[in-house]
Amino acid sequence: MTVEAPGVAVPDVETFRAEAIAFLRGHAAAAPRDYGAIMPPELRDEGVAWQRVLAEHGFAGIHRPVDLGGRGLTPEHQAVWLEECARAGVPPFLNMVGHVLAVGSLLRYGTDEQQQRWIPPTLAGEVVWCQLFSEPGAGSDRAGLST
Repeated sequence: MTVEAPGVAVPDVETFRAEAIAFLRGHAAAAPRDYGAIMPPELRDEGVAWQRVLAEHGFAGIHRPVDLGGRGLTPEHQAVWLEECARAGVPPFLNMVGHVLAVGSLLRYGTDEQQQRWIPPTLAGEVVWCQLFSEPGAGSDRAGLST
């Protein structure tokens, strides 16, 4: 069953699952190995190419706003996508840092201008984010932790 939202057809979760499975059956061979949340540097080109395939077929930003390059579906649809990608052994997105942390933070705290500037190219695989830690003596620097 498909639920109609104003101007958008929203597939129910099981219809979306079937769509995701069909897509993955036809495209998983083009994906890099499932590298988990953090993309290894040596798989950057493969990861970016995979993200572009996902974006071209409507599987990038599944629960992100349509006007920012997403699909506008629910977190439940996103959970199904994560599940089916795990079953297929492919990454569900380029990297967690960009697609979860950066995009999530921009949606919650970013200005409209910042969201328009950074979210669409992130979802399209044009921008790759990384996370650096620089808390000498604290935080992630456990070896140098002091009080």
